[in-house]
Amino acid sequence: MTSEAQIEKIINQILKKDVNSQGLLKKLVNEKLKLNKKLISGRKLRMICLKIPDIKIITHVKHGNVPKKCPCCFSDLEIIYTKNLLGKNVLSKLKCKKCGYLGYNKKWMPMRYVFRKIC
Repeated sequence: MTSEAQIEKIINQILKKDVNSQGLLKKLVNEKLKLNKKLISGRKLRMICLKIPDIKIITHVKHGNVPKKCPCCFSDLEIIYTKNLLGKNVLSKLKCKKCGYLGYNKKWMPMRYVFRKIC
């Protein structure tokens, strides 16, 4: 049986340097978990990484629709408006206080997650 603590230990072993995609991190973790005949999804892996204080998830974004919840951790987003030259409020940024997601300039959808160990 694979617990979150065991998965955290595996993630900490793998993250000696940056891992530039969720898919690659998932592949590396699942290679170690195959011994236990258990596999982990990308979403679950991301949630576990958010609980580890030494790991930072950097989200690269692309053009897309405005999300209602954070696309990284599914918590509420802080909406930041600015006024344009006509005096109208315009959505300029979306921020997540939990995971650090930042969407801006109509770029809201995650394109890539980079996992970085902070020492």
